[in-house]
Amino acid sequence: MTDKFVATIFKNKTADRQKLLDYGFVLKDGELQLQTNILNGQFALTVCVCKNGTIRTSLTDRDTGEPYTLFLVGSAEGNFVGEVRAAYSAALEDIAVRCFLPEVYHSSPAKQIIAYAEEKFGDKLEFLWKNDADTSALRRKDTKKWYAVFLKIPRRKLGVDSDEIVEIIDLRRDKRDRTSAADGKTTFPAYHMNKESWITVCLDGSLSDQQLRDLLDISYMLAVK
Repeated sequence: MTDKFVATIFKNKTADRQKLLDYGFVLKDGELQLQTNILNGQFALTVCVCKNGTIRTSLTDRDTGEPYTLFLVGSAEGNFVGEVRAAYSAALEDIAVRCFLPEVYHSSPAKQIIAYAEEKFGDKLEFLWKNDADTSALRRKDTKKWYAVFLKIPRRKLGVDSDEIVEIIDLRRDKRDRTSAADGKTTFPAYHMNKESWITVCLDGSLSDQQLRDLLDISYMLAVK
């Protein structure tokens, strides 16, 4: 049965592992799981964050020990069903607010490079402006300097004859190395950054994941005092 609550509440959100653990989730069978009670202990709620990021839940009636799913039926009415829906929704929304981050970038290359930066350097996206959810950066902890900036822009702003919106990443480059200059095909003159010290890459698969990781490593090393 489709759970519209999960689909809506966790849409475009990514789990923060440490926040889940701090919240009370435990690692079991490769998944992060939480068991809690709702509606004054009448129901046991289990929430699982799977390896692939999907969310799975179950609700059990403590009196009968049986799964309770009536609240997921849209046509089901009544005060009690309404109370269950409200309590279930509130529990999931609290988890979403406290343990999940907005998933702004949807391309596979963007997700891969963001995950790589967190795994290798321990850095997470820093959203730069409150009213601009499309722009974020990765910053070194020691020097406090950016080494990657993520944006969404029309390709036309890169000199390409298209108004398609594309996810991009600005990365530092060694301006002494001519081979690292923008070629206008896979790398471009930096958008909104110093074009001598930065380049722009479209996160559209034009570069392999390994190539992106290599460029990020270089950019990280260049973000020194």
